[in-house]
Amino acid sequence: MLSVQGTVAVKVLESGTEKPVAYASVYLKAKNDTLITNFTLTDTTGLAKITKVTRGNYNLTVELLGFKTYSKEHYLNFSWDSETKDLGTIHLEEDHEMLDAAHVTAIGNPIEVRQDTIIFNASSFQISQNAMLEDLLKRMPGMEVSKDGTVKYNGETIQKITVGGKTFFFDDPKMALKNLPAQVVDKVKVIDKVSDAEQFTGVATDREKVMDLEFKKEFQQGWFGNVKAGAGTTLAGNRKDEMVDNRGFLYNANAMVSGYNDKDQIVAIANAYNAPLVDDAVLVAFVRYDDESTSSVDTRGIQTYRQAGLNYNTTRVKGVESTAMANYSHAFNDSRNRAVRTTWVSDGPDITSNTASSNFSSSDIARVSMEFKNTDRKKFLINFEPTFRFTFGKNEGYNDNDSRPADGGALLNSSSSSTYLESKQFQHGASYTFGIRNLGDKRRSLTLSGSWSFSNYAAESREYSETVVRAAASPAVRDLFYLADNRNYGGSMNVIYVEPIATDWVISVNAIGNASVRDHGKDAYDRTYGTPGFDASVLDRGDYTQHNDYYSTETKNTYIYFAQSLQFQYRKNSTSIQLGGRTQETLNETYTKALGRESITGEGEWLFDWSPYFNFRWNKNRKQFNFSYSGRSSRPSAANQLPVLNIAVPTRLRAGNVYLRPSYRHSLSGSIYGSNPQKQSSFNLFFSGGMNVRPMVTASWFDDGGIQYSIPVNSQKPSFTGMISAGFGVPLTPGKKKLQLNGSITFNGDRSVSYQNTRKIEGVDVESFDYGQFMSWFWGDGHGDLFYSGKSGFSESLTHAFSVSPTLTLRYRGEKVTASAGGGTSCNISHYSLDSSADTRTWGSRINCNIDWMMPRDWEFSTDVTYRFFNGYPQGFNEPYTNWHLSVTKNIKAWAISFHAYDILNSTRNARHITTANYVEDTLQNQLGRHFFISVKWNFGKLNAAKNRKATDAVMQMTY
Repeated sequence: MLSVQGTVAVKVLESGTEKPVAYASVYLKAKNDTLITNFTLTDTTGLAKITKVTRGNYNLTVELLGFKTYSKEHYLNFSWDSETKDLGTIHLEEDHEMLDAAHVTAIGNPIEVRQDTIIFNASSFQISQNAMLEDLLKRMPGMEVSKDGTVKYNGETIQKITVGGKTFFFDDPKMALKNLPAQVVDKVKVIDKVSDAEQFTGVATDREKVMDLEFKKEFQQGWFGNVKAGAGTTLAGNRKDEMVDNRGFLYNANAMVSGYNDKDQIVAIANAYNAPLVDDAVLVAFVRYDDESTSSVDTRGIQTYRQAGLNYNTTRVKGVESTAMANYSHAFNDSRNRAVRTTWVSDGPDITSNTASSNFSSSDIARVSMEFKNTDRKKFLINFEPTFRFTFGKNEGYNDNDSRPADGGALLNSSSSSTYLESKQFQHGASYTFGIRNLGDKRRSLTLSGSWSFSNYAAESREYSETVVRAAASPAVRDLFYLADNRNYGGSMNVIYVEPIATDWVISVNAIGNASVRDHGKDAYDRTYGTPGFDASVLDRGDYTQHNDYYSTETKNTYIYFAQSLQFQYRKNSTSIQLGGRTQETLNETYTKALGRESITGEGEWLFDWSPYFNFRWNKNRKQFNFSYSGRSSRPSAANQLPVLNIAVPTRLRAGNVYLRPSYRHSLSGSIYGSNPQKQSSFNLFFSGGMNVRPMVTASWFDDGGIQYSIPVNSQKPSFTGMISAGFGVPLTPGKKKLQLNGSITFNGDRSVSYQNTRKIEGVDVESFDYGQFMSWFWGDGHGDLFYSGKSGFSESLTHAFSVSPTLTLRYRGEKVTASAGGGTSCNISHYSLDSSADTRTWGSRINCNIDWMMPRDWEFSTDVTYRFFNGYPQGFNEPYTNWHLSVTKNIKAWAISFHAYDILNSTRNARHITTANYVEDTLQNQLGRHFFISVKWNFGKLNAAKNRKATDAVMQMTY
């Protein structure tokens, strides 16, 4: 009787000497296909075993640098009494031409390219014995690790981190970054990963960037882990700066334990801190393209954090791989900033605003996620991933703001506002994929995928403000209480049918349906009892009984999206081409009720968009080229459609726009990667661009009191964005290759649109504001005839922004010492069509050096110094500073004792510079100043070599 799956064994020896060839790559590809289905490495005896091989025709490949590649076709079948297929001995011949050209050293090629995968060899990057994964990634060219845990490679966000191809805490990369020891990692792979549907059908779909970690062989079986605890203090000294946090006692602790075998992967993690060990504070300059753009910079602050999580992956159920994750976290974020904003005004002097704000937020999040998928996908594809999330949050905010003419003059206005909110939310979602193939033809297939989601959000909040306007006799006071109840429902479905039409050609038909409903209600109440004022709680809810119709609102938004595409694909060897077209139909209906009035916008108004689709991929001989073009619509956010004034900052009032329509973005991107293992050099080029049709932008104006009003609108002109980034790495000392030069340069450019008033426009009476009347003179009919014609007093303003950021780094990599020195600069230029005098040009530059020294007697020393200087920034934001860190570690068997000192010169600033379509803003954010830490770390299991044998015995007992 035949068996569906089995194990393939092969012995690899060196031709002529009969010596075993260790760590050679052994993999299988299905006949007439380019995808690797099974992969392993030979052990120190030259033996390789490939498990879970499905019966069929395969090409077996064995390769190792310095040897000629072996490849041969085999038909593999298995029986129940013999589930191992022994292919005998393979002899690899030396590749003399390659060996003559290469000078092999103990330092491997840092970067390799294999098909859609960029591979970083961890051994090529010198790190300390106690470094974590994020420390390793920061040494790799092109990698960016931000403070919030976002990982980017060449500007593209890594969407998931896996271990050995298996799910690791789903979409929470911080769990791997902060807790996995760097010394267990052998390779870091950045994969342009195809979806399950593409792997199954062979037809290209949207891809995601995945980082897969390959552990060193000794860590792929057994237990290992570590426990670390540290304590320290801030030492601000004589530095008097409200943006420097001098909280005193600091703590940081984490623990991780992992167990691995052929069938199971278990990871348990716990950590807690009231300050991160490293403060990545820098001055950042960026452009906000439109009103809905976001940046990780906005999440800055000092966080107190606690977390515990468990991740379990198993293949014990035959034919099924299952993953379950449970995670709980508590976070408290202390965020304070001081900002100066200059807003361009076309009908008068520009206005400068000063803001001091603070925000204290906390959240408790419990999440459970699961994944189930079949492992034998020769005929069927099954994948199901449900998730459940509970969130409890609190937020307390304070904002003080004043405005005056930029050229001097009397104060126009000032305001002080306070807010408090308590919320709870339940979210459930699930995604699924089902497929069947070999429907009369091995390449004919039908797949069905989709998702559903539901969320329920409830909140109680308070809002208190006092606003003083120069022309008013007394301040305006508001004291409100809100009850919010929001529900979101959604679902999607995607059907793909694939039909082969020639040997290397297939045609696919794709139909997508997506529908969602946002049902949001918010009731406002005026104080009727007690003393007016603010208290950061909701305990006095009973003092607010008078319903406020003006600030109460109800909205229901229905969004329906259909897309159809026809695609031809050619795939042969290392080349893949997809071309076709996509049509899209979008319905965006919004029902609103405010001040007792009901209105419906977008009813029955279907928007039709189309775009061609093109995708080209080629890879050969460690070189790779990708290019793609596509289009996609974007739904307006709920906040941008609310028909009421947002008075959270009383001097910057904002109303939603119920007439907003979805935008549509045409996107193109491409990349070129290459590496030369003999010369140990690499290069990369990444470019992207886009045209946004009907982009959501802002129309704004000021009244005589300097109060700013704004409302989101769709621009009649498209916006454009573009980016080109290039990097290289070349050795300067052929042979030993200990000295390497790395460089990069990034160009960014965009054209954005905003609308500004061209004549004097009065402000609105906040107390009697009528949204319907306001929109009748501002907007006009449902298509905005008054606004777009300029009759309501607004005109387009085009902003052109450009930036260039070159960097250059010289690295020395020795056996005991690793050092680097380099620098970079960033020039940002903005030009405004309505007022060229508002044009800006800023420079931010840095010079830095780093030394890591593995000292005698198990000592480790690390230090880095960065000098930053600036040009073109306003006073208070352009002073240079030097940031100096150092750490010293003593390793004593399984223990490590470390001393860390951060910002030793006590001069670092946490600042950002924002350029938008109608204003520039410079902000200082709170940070830890000079601080010190002493930490103790204990490695156990396989991280403790003395207990390696016991750990292996323990995992075997766990398994059997």
